[in-house]
Amino acid sequence: MQELFNEYGDWNMSIVAYSTSPTALAAMDSIAFVNAPILKSLRKTEEEYSENIPAAFERIGSLAERRKAERQAFLREQAALRKARLDSLRKRQAASTDRITYTIRRGDTLGGIAARHRVKVSDLKRWNNLKSDMIREGRKLVIYK
Repeated sequence: MQELFNEYGDWNMSIVAYSTSPTALAAMDSIAFVNAPILKSLRKTEEEYSENIPAAFERIGSLAERRKAERQAFLREQAALRKARLDSLRKRQAASTDRITYTIRRGDTLGGIAARHRVKVSDLKRWNNLKSDMIREGRKLVIYK
C-alpha cells in the first residue's frame, strides 16, 4: 500500500489501485469460494427480511396513528379539565366579592379573627400577603366572605 501511495500521492487512489490489482482480485476470488455457503445464507436471510419490511412499516404506521389519536384525546381531556378548573375558580372569585376590611385590635390573633369571620387562617394570610402569624395592632386586614 505504501508503494502505491508513493506512486499516486493520494490514499484514495492507492486504495482503488490496490483493490483492482491482480493479486487483490485473486485473493478476493479465493475468499469468495470459501465463503460461498455463507453468502448464500446471507442472501436468503436478506430476502426473508426484505419481504417482512413492508409489513413492519405498516405496523409501525398503524401504531403511530393510534398513539397520535391517543395523544390528541389526552390533550382534549386535559384542556377540558383546565377549562373546568378555570370556570370553578371564576365562580368562587365571583362568589367571594363580599370584601370587608378589619382593623386589628389589641389581643387579636389570626386564629381568633379567622374564627370570628368563619374563614381559614391560611386564607387570611394569602389574602393579606402575610408570611407569618405575627400581626400588629392597627393594621388592616382584607377578609372575603
